[in-house]
Amino acid sequence: MAGFSLVLANTPAIRWRPFAKRVGMIAAAAIAISIVTYIGMADEWIYFGILHCIAALSLIGIVFVRLPMAFTLIATILLAGGWITDIFYMPGSLDWDVLDPRYFAWLGFSALPARSNDYVPLFPWALAFFTGLSAARIAVRTNLLQYLARLGSGTNPVARAGRHSLIFYLVHQPVLFGLVYLLSLVAPAPKPDPSVGYLRQCQASCIQSATESICRSFCQCTLDQMKSKNLFEPLQSGKIRADSSEEIQGIAQQCTDQAQ
Repeated sequence: MAGFSLVLANTPAIRWRPFAKRVGMIAAAAIAISIVTYIGMADEWIYFGILHCIAALSLIGIVFVRLPMAFTLIATILLAGGWITDIFYMPGSLDWDVLDPRYFAWLGFSALPARSNDYVPLFPWALAFFTGLSAARIAVRTNLLQYLARLGSGTNPVARAGRHSLIFYLVHQPVLFGLVYLLSLVAPAPKPDPSVGYLRQCQASCIQSATESICRSFCQCTLDQMKSKNLFEPLQSGKIRADSSEEIQGIAQQCTDQAQ
């Protein structure tokens, strides 16, 4: 939709002032989201989310709007070929460890990018943008554009909502989070089972030095033994420590022998 809209807004000629205003608004919103999330969730802050991606692709896309349509189609085909190759034929072929840091991760070729609550790098998402760009440029040369214009005329509610999409995007998440919070007050989610967390953590630690089957047996054995001797809850609450409790050490040795 961002790619399609870019063509509609700049046909038959590029309207530089509205274009600059639109990109500026999107970029400002993207920066605001980065600042807010960095303050509120520093470990997973949004350094390149959907708005960052749209702003960057708009700057790239406006160049293709001025070029012959063949360039747009070729770029779309190349992006599609890269995506298909990376997913189906040579998985991971476009992933490089050297591009993992955040100042490169926005390109989309990282092997393990830094965590983020909204990560939308240029690749492969440029494919979606350029697909819209290509579709719009084809529509300009056909009667499809006039048909779409008739659909969006007058008081069409979908068309009116589309004119305020940035506001919808910025508002919808706080509204949804608020509704979910209110629902959690009325119908709280059940407390997580500490046994599940213990087994997951135990197996993740054990698997570094033993096979999966041994670790599964060992962890389940220690869990059952600690529960039967009323040691599990004190261990979870921190009243006792596994490395200083002779009873837990004995259980660990017993379960190790049994698992092996």
